[in-house]
Amino acid sequence: MAAHTVSDDVTVRLTEDVYQDQFEWAALVNDVADSIGSETSDNTAKDLVKLLLSMAGRDLVKLHRLVEVVQDRIEMQSTWAATAAAKFYCALLDSIDSDLELDVSFGDTLLGERIVIKYILDISGDFVNRPDWGTKPIAILKLTRNLLDRCSLYGQYASAAGLLAHGLLERMSQSVYLFFADNFDIFALFAYAMVPILDGTERNGNSERVNSMLKALKKADYERTELQHFQIEGLFICLDRSNLYREHDSVSSTPEWVSRVESVQKMVIRPKVEVNLPLFATMSDWKHPSISCMIQHASQAMRIDAPRSTQTATLDMFQAMVHSEHLFSNKNLQTLIE
Repeated sequence: MAAHTVSDDVTVRLTEDVYQDQFEWAALVNDVADSIGSETSDNTAKDLVKLLLSMAGRDLVKLHRLVEVVQDRIEMQSTWAATAAAKFYCALLDSIDSDLELDVSFGDTLLGERIVIKYILDISGDFVNRPDWGTKPIAILKLTRNLLDRCSLYGQYASAAGLLAHGLLERMSQSVYLFFADNFDIFALFAYAMVPILDGTERNGNSERVNSMLKALKKADYERTELQHFQIEGLFICLDRSNLYREHDSVSSTPEWVSRVESVQKMVIRPKVEVNLPLFATMSDWKHPSISCMIQHASQAMRIDAPRSTQTATLDMFQAMVHSEHLFSNKNLQTLIE
């Protein structure tokens, strides 16, 4: 049996000290968070957070633990999350050392407030790795909305809040579980709330990072159902990016010679109209993006000279609406008449 050494005792004591230190640090962070409420002034919140940061120094482990404690609190206490969490983080973003560095890859580092955003995403953005996101995202999505609203209002930290919103949108859009359970609805609702704010921060009123995210979502190389295609198109439409969706859908036909004139007239083939008739039987509210965009798509394609296939598909859609048991639910009859 190996002899018991002094170094063994030292190792045990050091380990115990580390655990005790982390426990006490978490308790202190909770105490400070307790002291920040809806009535707390911004200056008071900033002073309290500065006190925490002075104790953490340049210890990134403590900073990570601080964010972890705050995120746990946000998930467990909805009232605090709605009223004070954004105030806490605004104070943190304002007070953190802008020269604090975190190495994330070879030659690549994050500084100051970007470290905080990374920690928030790493800690609370892991829900995208589960088949059913459930209610897990509600806390982080609510925080992001409140933080972005607050940053837009005061004109500070908008960049950091925007990074958080963009990061969450990209993580959700890239998740292999996006179309599982109600996950796409969660993603879409968050996008509807966030994208107009993100667009508003751009000079041209259009976020290029959102555009890139949506293009990548549309081009993802795995098979999708017809419903999923309609959901994605509906998202583009609701985010005022119909042109972006159709950008690569136009196909030029074979040039047609105009009578007795040797010139070529460019023509564009109308996109094929596809309808998902079971939707009218299974969904009670036809204002849902997946249905409304399908109706809009068919209506736009219908012309006097529309191809027979388009006319047939549109007629089938109207018949499915008329015979649906949900015709008189919500405002579905009005949708049909319109």
